[in-house]
Amino acid sequence: MSDELFDKTEITLDSILAEYGVKPQEPKPKDAVDAPKSAPRDDGFGLTPQAIREEILGVGRQSGDGGTVYAQSILEKYASSVFDASAAPEDEPETGFPEVETEEKRDDEVTQFSPYEYAEEKLDDEIIRAVEEAIEAEQSADERGERFAARVRRREDSDEHYHITVPEEPEPDFKARSRAFARQCNSAAPRAAAALVLAALLVAATLLFEHGVKLPFGIGRSPRAATGALLIGQLLVMMLSVDLIVSGIERVMRGTPAFESLLAFANLSVVLTGILSLRGTEPAPLLPYSAVCAAATAVALFSERMHLQSLSLTLRTAAEPDQSTIVCEFHPDDERTFLRRKNGVKTGFYAGLTQLDASSASYSYVVPLVLVFAAVTAVCMSVLTRNFTGVFPRMFSAVLTGACAIQASLSFAAPFYAAVKSSAKRGISLAGPAFVDDAYLADGVFISDEDIYPDGTIWLGDVREVAPFKRERVLRVAASLAESAGGSLAPVFDKKLAGAGLAKTAVKEFAYAEDGVSGVVGGDGVFVGTSAFMKRQHIRVPENEPASAVYVSINGSLAGIIPVEYEPLAAVQRSLLAMIRRNVRCCIATRNFGVTLRMLSAKFAIAEDDVEKLSVSKVYAEDEGERRAHVAAVIKQGGIESLSAAILVARRVSSLSTFLTMLSVITTTAGAVAMAALSAAGAWQIASAGQLLVFMLGSALLSVVVSALGSMFLSAK
Repeated sequence: MSDELFDKTEITLDSILAEYGVKPQEPKPKDAVDAPKSAPRDDGFGLTPQAIREEILGVGRQSGDGGTVYAQSILEKYASSVFDASAAPEDEPETGFPEVETEEKRDDEVTQFSPYEYAEEKLDDEIIRAVEEAIEAEQSADERGERFAARVRRREDSDEHYHITVPEEPEPDFKARSRAFARQCNSAAPRAAAALVLAALLVAATLLFEHGVKLPFGIGRSPRAATGALLIGQLLVMMLSVDLIVSGIERVMRGTPAFESLLAFANLSVVLTGILSLRGTEPAPLLPYSAVCAAATAVALFSERMHLQSLSLTLRTAAEPDQSTIVCEFHPDDERTFLRRKNGVKTGFYAGLTQLDASSASYSYVVPLVLVFAAVTAVCMSVLTRNFTGVFPRMFSAVLTGACAIQASLSFAAPFYAAVKSSAKRGISLAGPAFVDDAYLADGVFISDEDIYPDGTIWLGDVREVAPFKRERVLRVAASLAESAGGSLAPVFDKKLAGAGLAKTAVKEFAYAEDGVSGVVGGDGVFVGTSAFMKRQHIRVPENEPASAVYVSINGSLAGIIPVEYEPLAAVQRSLLAMIRRNVRCCIATRNFGVTLRMLSAKFAIAEDDVEKLSVSKVYAEDEGERRAHVAAVIKQGGIESLSAAILVARRVSSLSTFLTMLSVITTTAGAVAMAALSAAGAWQIASAGQLLVFMLGSALLSVVVSALGSMFLSAK
């Protein structure tokens, strides 16, 4: 930042204070006695205006283009600090108990005053270091937020692959969409079966012909007859899969190529090559690659049918009543993304379900490269051999066909289909590729106390009042604050209060803190929380009291103790351990005052290091609705068991589909490069259709075995 910001107007302390509404000090009378010259000027922190100006200039120079913004932030810090220092301290509340010291307030105080707690000669380094850390934190938050937003944009940019118009409403009718996908699936099922049968016949005919086996209708003796028969079979498969062929061409025209695009161009080039060979004066010495294209196209149609069935079943399960959702939520305060169970709308579920999966996204980059590579190599060989009409079609079709990995279309469809069938039995609906990405990329899973201790696993003991407070008063104020806090204790206090024939009282000035809450109930200042929370508020509590009890203080004095008993469930323990063993970071922010990491370790035999405790005041802030979030799954009201099952199955789908995608991309790359090299060397016998089929079928068989084993693992309970 240049010095032009400070050239026009000299910055003084009075100008800074005036900008923020603080009146400058009155001029001293003429007869006033001046302070000694060695005494520092009292401006709140012993800094002169010149020192302030130098600090701002130094920070601005280091900040580059954003120097003006950060210089302004430093001005605000100085001005607000001086203002706070000059303001009169607020009076203590009439109740006589100290104000709740929340974690946010402590963090603010440290951020605001820590740079000024040192001697004046150290201020330069401290302020500059603080600004640099602020810049790094902001950039980190922006990067994490941008990655989260990129996943959302990828979902929004996904084109309508299934040709269903989405209305401009928050979420479409799941039942109607399920029926629409079911109709498309019923239409694709017989076509896929017929295409697979034809492809199998073409594969058998190609392999038998190249091994010299005589086939009926003269196919085994005449290469021309064999070429004609293969072209007819390939055209029939293309007619059965015409929607995929047309969609592939349209995607290229729209600039969003996919594997269907590669299939479309490979089929067309092979048909053109076969026709040219049939029109020659001599019989075609080599068979076209019709069997490879037909097999890849038939498998792609079968994969489409499988994916349509998955979408229909997922939406039908999501349309069932009495369900909650799993949302993927970005927390700017922690700069992390969390998965959490939440009741409410299902906005974003349908968009995530129909977005492009990782395999399709990968081939959107691979396909253009393959098309360019095939065209360039074919043109180069045509120029070198001076035989454009003979070399170009054959080599172009050979490279494209070598890139058509038969198993590519199954990379995501097969694992997702197995996961959908398994999850539907538990009432879980996965939001397709979106939830698979979220389950893999999220920084942690947010666990609430309702997940750990659902209804029926918590009960309260008898209230132990402390004189002069009455038992009814203690129970009433504790229940009132528990209702404001929410969590698993709220319904338990409601039952306790109803059994005593008492009613709750309105709570004012409610605030969260670590291990407790505070508020004003009926004019009384009330603290409710753990014994550690009470000690931090300077309230004396008896020794040797149970750690799982709820402590209540009124007007700064301990008023009562309410024991809390927990019954741990084995299902909850299994769910927590399953996520921890699979490296899923479990994070908890509990409004149940007795649930601590030590208690979880004692009740569920879980190491404290395996669970992270989040700030309650940040997680349950009033502005949580402003956080960026989208629905990742719809689950039944099954607590942490459904949450854990959904996340783990999505992570398994992610791992399996990633492996299959990598294998198919490797097959595509190796096939294209090998066919280009063999064609360039003139080794057409090695680059024949039969040899390419052996390579493609071997790679596909490996993928099918891996997919089958993975599907069995996904379907296992």
